[in-house]
Amino acid sequence: MELARIILNPADRHARQDLADPYELHSSLARAFATPYGAAPARWLWRQEPLRDGELPQVLVQSPQAGDWQALQAAKPGWAQRIDTRAWHPGQVLRAGLGLRFRLRANPCITQQGKRRALLQRDEQLAWLARQLGRHGYVPLQADVVESGKLMGQRRKGGAAQVTVHAVLFEGDVRVADPAAAEQAIASGLGHAKMMGLGLLSVAPTAT
Repeated sequence: MELARIILNPADRHARQDLADPYELHSSLARAFATPYGAAPARWLWRQEPLRDGELPQVLVQSPQAGDWQALQAAKPGWAQRIDTRAWHPGQVLRAGLGLRFRLRANPCITQQGKRRALLQRDEQLAWLARQLGRHGYVPLQADVVESGKLMGQRRKGGAAQVTVHAVLFEGDVRVADPAAAEQAIASGLGHAKMMGLGLLSVAPTAT
């Protein structure tokens, strides 16, 4: 598995357009994961990182195979200031009882009468998170809602259509209960709207 951290160039017109629309950003990132005609599309996850004071916009991408970042940079010169990559093997790290910090931007929702309903209240969002983590091999210890709000994109496949989802950025601490399930959650992501940059679960050992 590969993790790529991309620092975008806000002076570039295409980068600004992508930062304003998650579908556009997904389309740009997809250039690094092109597959032969007729082949199954590559599966990968991404997240626009929270913007801190003085930082340039950053995107984190996780993929089973290395991305062709040279192809992306050739197609969009000036779009990124820097792309750093590293190998990531969660199965070599995760073990039962291990404490971890986590970050997840997700779309907390429930299905009622066949329709998804966004969870807008903080207690509902945290309850959704606890259920997701518990189902996927983690024991939730503590979590915070760092950001919560609408995420809008313009989907053009099959005709232009604006899509709006409620996105929540969670951060907190967990303990690994089932290493295999925990690893699968990292690989597959949690929740819906992954094309819009949601679902990527990032973990790191808790500092001691």
